[in-house]
Amino acid sequence: MGQERNEISRVLLVALALLTATGALAQSQGTQPQQQPPQGQAPAAGQKPAAPQPAPLTLDSAAPPVSAEEDAAMKAFRDVPVSEVEKKEQAGEDFVKKYPQSRYAAEVYGWLVKGYLNTGQVDKMEEAGDKELALAPDESAGLIRRAIEELPGP
Repeated sequence: MGQERNEISRVLLVALALLTATGALAQSQGTQPQQQPPQGQAPAAGQKPAAPQPAPLTLDSAAPPVSAEEDAAMKAFRDVPVSEVEKKEQAGEDFVKKYPQSRYAAEVYGWLVKGYLNTGQVDKMEEAGDKELALAPDESAGLIRRAIEELPGP
């Protein structure tokens, strides 16, 4: 049973790493966005006006201010013991639902990836992994690579 679980964990981590690499490759080979006309001018003939896009939350952008309430919520999340997986998952889900633009969101999603992996919730794991990667791509990829390297060989 333990060996089977290790094999499943190995397969899931490899799949997550492949998804990460595929997403990064697709992003790097993406098409160039259409040129926007200067403000106040209509788009050229045959060109659709672009809908305004919300700015993505990245490590390069200024983090939103943190409130005492948000800090307390993060402390509460961190204080939930790792051994109480369901409780920690719920605390993480509640946190990112209440504070979706938080500077702590990548940390919470990172933990949720591991929690969902341990409880076999692959769909939720992938979703949380995508969100973590969007927020902290360098950190997430490094963690995945290290985890795969530490797996025991066949």
